Amino acid sequence: MAGLGAKLFTAFSKLTAAQVNGYLMDQSIMRFASSAVRDAAFGGVGEPTLAEGMTCYLDDTNVLQSYNGSAWVTVINTDRPAGLELIASQTVGSAVSSVTFSNAFNSNYDDYRIIYTNGTASSTCDIRLQLGSANSSYYGFLIYGNYGATTVSGVNTNAGTLFPHCGGGDSNYCIMALDVFSPYLARGTTITTVTNLSGVNFGMFAGRQATSTQFTAFTISPSSGTLTGGTITIYGYRKPN
Repeated sequence: MAGLGAKLFTAFSKLTAAQVNGYLMDQSIMRFASSAVRDAAFGGVGEPTLAEGMTCYLDDTNVLQSYNGSAWVTVINTDRPAGLELIASQTVGSAVSSVTFSNAFNSNYDDYRIIYTNGTASSTCDIRLQLGSANSSYYGFLIYGNYGATTVSGVNTNAGTLFPHCGGGDSNYCIMALDVFSPYLARGTTITTVTNLSGVNFGMFAGRQATSTQFTAFTISPSSGTLTGGTITIYGYRKPN
C-alpha cells in the first residue's frame, strides 16, 4: 500500500495494523542484504505490495534506493556521494618556481576543481597550469577581459605547453580556482575559470589540451618570479549514480 503521510498519535489511542503499515512500515527506510532479498520480500502471500515512495538501503552495494512506481532507483551511493569531494591538499614551499601535484586525477572522477589560495608571489604574475609533470603540446585557449570601459580579448590556438592565465598573484596574495574536465580520460581536456589578467580587473578564460592523453598530475607555475606559501586543494565532482 502507499504511505499514509503524517499522523500525530495520542496516548491510549488504538493503533491498527493498517496504521502500522501505512505510517511506519511503508514510510521507513527498509534495510536488505541485497536487491534479491528485497525483491523477494514483496508481492507474495502475507507480504506487502510495492508502492511508490518506498525507500530501502542495500548492504551489499551501500546504496539508498527509492521506488518510483515502476522500478527501484538509486538516490545515493553512500560510498561515493554526489557533489564535490575533497581528494587532497598540498602546501606550497618558499620561493618555488613550480609546484607539481602528483596523483591528482584518477578513475573515481571525470571532472575536478582546483583551488590555490593564501600564497604570495615575488612579483605580479599570472599563474599557469600544465597537465602532467612534463611538457605536453597542443594547448589552445580563449581569453575575455574587462576593466571599466576597456575590453580586451584574445584567441590563441596551439599555444604551446601550458595554460597561461589560470590565476594571478603578487606580493599580497595568490589565487586560482578552476574546473578541469576529463583529465584522466583518454581524450581532450578542457578547463574554465574566472581569472585576473595583467592590465584588467578580471577575465574569463577557457582552454583545451587537445591530445587524448590520460593525465594523473598537474603543475602550476608563475609567469615570472616565484611562489611562496598557500595551499593547493583539489576536489572531484562525484559521478552520478
